[in-house]
Amino acid sequence: MSLKKIQIAPTLRISLGLVLVTMSILFTAYLLGLAPDKSHAVLDARKKLAETLAVQYSTLAQKGETDSIRKSMGALVERNDDVLSAALRSMNDSVIAEAGNHERHWVDPPGEQSTPTHALVPIFNGARRWGTVELSFEPVDSGRFLGSFKGSFFWLIVYMTVLGFLGYFFFMRRTLRELDPATVIPPRVKAALDALVEGVVLLDEKEQIVLVNDAFAEHVDETPSSILGRKASDFRWLIPESKKPAQSSHPWVDAMQSREKRTGVQLALDTPSNGMRLFRINGAPILDGRGRCRGALATFDDVTELERKNEQLRETLDMLEQSQEEIQKQNKQLEVLATHDPLTNCLNRRSFMEKLEEEWNKSIRLGQPLACIMVDIDHFKSINDHYGHAAGDQVIKQMAETLCSGFRNDDVICRYGGEEFCVVLPYVTANQAAALAERIRRRIATQDSWGVRLIDDHRVTASLGVTGTEFGAEEPSQMLEQADKALYASKAAGRDRVTRWDNVQSKQAALG
Repeated sequence: MSLKKIQIAPTLRISLGLVLVTMSILFTAYLLGLAPDKSHAVLDARKKLAETLAVQYSTLAQKGETDSIRKSMGALVERNDDVLSAALRSMNDSVIAEAGNHERHWVDPPGEQSTPTHALVPIFNGARRWGTVELSFEPVDSGRFLGSFKGSFFWLIVYMTVLGFLGYFFFMRRTLRELDPATVIPPRVKAALDALVEGVVLLDEKEQIVLVNDAFAEHVDETPSSILGRKASDFRWLIPESKKPAQSSHPWVDAMQSREKRTGVQLALDTPSNGMRLFRINGAPILDGRGRCRGALATFDDVTELERKNEQLRETLDMLEQSQEEIQKQNKQLEVLATHDPLTNCLNRRSFMEKLEEEWNKSIRLGQPLACIMVDIDHFKSINDHYGHAAGDQVIKQMAETLCSGFRNDDVICRYGGEEFCVVLPYVTANQAAALAERIRRRIATQDSWGVRLIDDHRVTASLGVTGTEFGAEEPSQMLEQADKALYASKAAGRDRVTRWDNVQSKQAALG
């Protein structure tokens, strides 16, 4: 059974290689003597300190200032952590002064030769040796915290291996991520991508941009090199309708998660120089041979100008609709003016004749009755003569309101001419129409308010003539003629009354 070959990531291999190179450089420097030696530096510093003290204390000894030497040693031990103790010893081996626990720390060096931890400083008074200053130092690699690490070339190697590996690893991962894949893409392919009007972005599995074309860089107002390595969702994507951040509406993320393409998603982007731009975005996942998602390809179509023109078109259509509504409203007003009497708002004679023809045909087709009432204001000329034409118009207007309130909405009321009105009543017999006419007559006769003050016993009354299809009229004009003759029969009989056409026929037959 063959063992599966271990795959090591390129970033890890490069990091290990860089660490080995660094270690080789350090070892070479150490062998050439270029690396600093802490022990040598410490011993050199202690030697210089001892020589300085020898000169200083010899000068003080010549002056006989033993107390100054004692104070200097105390300050030396107190301020220098490397100096454990110090003592001034005379030539007869007696301790004149000491600082620190000298008896515990001091060990006589062999042959009176200074060692890295014990130094002898001879003090001269002139040419004669006066005494000796003894200094006890900390070991170069003491057992204190990190003491054994300081200055150790071995631990330097360990430190560089661990920290260098981590530093190289993260640095190379970032560097490799930002390497321009365009360098390995054939120039003709890159030129084809840059020739596209749509922005094209190639993303890895972490949503980081590894390839962009020039169009996308222009869309977001940045250079292609500054975009590489960034997450596509880090741009200021907004929801077009609300202008709120699009935190979970990125089509390329949805495509990678669902492994299905996403098309026609609109997002807005607030760019520094180009302002608010609107994009129609498509996203498609990139799968390897095993079906695992390795990234996504996203296209960005700038539809800002298209949407602006669409918005202008919508505004124009709204204006046209408003204009059309206004025109329809005006047409209705014109229709009312053309079909209605301006004083009474009743149908004028022309439109009334059209409506009468329509109701007449419907009555014949359905076999339903149709009635007609003709109304005329009594002594209207007298009202005009006594109170003026304005008062007469007011009486006519009030008469129209009385008729409209007294009949049904489906009844057709017309100002037939002057002070004369005509009413057509669908689905009403002559008997029913006569009863309605009588009720209207009484209402007119008893009405007090006519919009004008009447004096000299003037009272507004009306004469009415009634007919119906059951009286043998063969066409609408003949029915109007019957109603008109019945009206004049009411006038001839003394006014303020209702006369039916069949009664007029009976009288004519009796006289005949």
